[in-house]
Amino acid sequence: MLPVALGGLALTVGVERLLVPRPALRRPADCWMLHAGLWCVGLGLLYALTARPLFSGVNLLLLWLLIVLVSNSKYHSLREPFVCADFEYFSDAVKFPRLYLPFFGFGKAALLAVGFLVYLWAGLSFEVPGARLAALLPLAVGLGLLRLGRRQVQPSFDAERDVRDWGLAASLWRYFWAARAPVDRAGLGSPFAGEPVPASSPAKAAAASGFGQPTSLPDLVSVQSESFFDVRDLWP
Repeated sequence: MLPVALGGLALTVGVERLLVPRPALRRPADCWMLHAGLWCVGLGLLYALTARPLFSGVNLLLLWLLIVLVSNSKYHSLREPFVCADFEYFSDAVKFPRLYLPFFGFGKAALLAVGFLVYLWAGLSFEVPGARLAALLPLAVGLGLLRLGRRQVQPSFDAERDVRDWGLAASLWRYFWAARAPVDRAGLGSPFAGEPVPASSPAKAAAASGFGQPTSLPDLVSVQSESFFDVRDLWP
């Protein structure tokens, strides 16, 4: 178990070097703790299910490689790396493959699928299962590292910058918790935080006629286009 854990952890760093944008190796120690902690927890969970250390390690490494490849495809199309919220699109990719596979590449998808099936058969057929209780060690180490690496750091929400500074694993971890943190709307400083003023109110009528100061905001038109085009190109 120990050689698989250490060797696999080193390989995750090598796979991360394929990422675009490429994260810096010189990053805070807590980011490396999160990286190693997520690897150990994932390895422990898979080993508890399969009782095969090498099979579990390669499965986890293939998952990490898949995330890196998906991130590179997303960055190539949208100039944004993979973020935590993108995990929900994996189920959509299974439901609607013709919508997502052109971005990822049919060749990459076919190669990964065939390779995974061959490995799945070989791993379950030839590797001798061990004691499932051995999964407790990587789980305990991983949870401890996650606890040590979890600092109150607010992401910049510039995904490219955070991935460069923290690495992909730490960025995903912190975006996950940031999305679940309570938000103080009063502290956002948004001009839309006040009570809406009806269009028929005297204040809005006075503002429209040019008398008095406007006390309400103009109507807001929002266009949500996802990734089909960049609406900023339409601005004169």
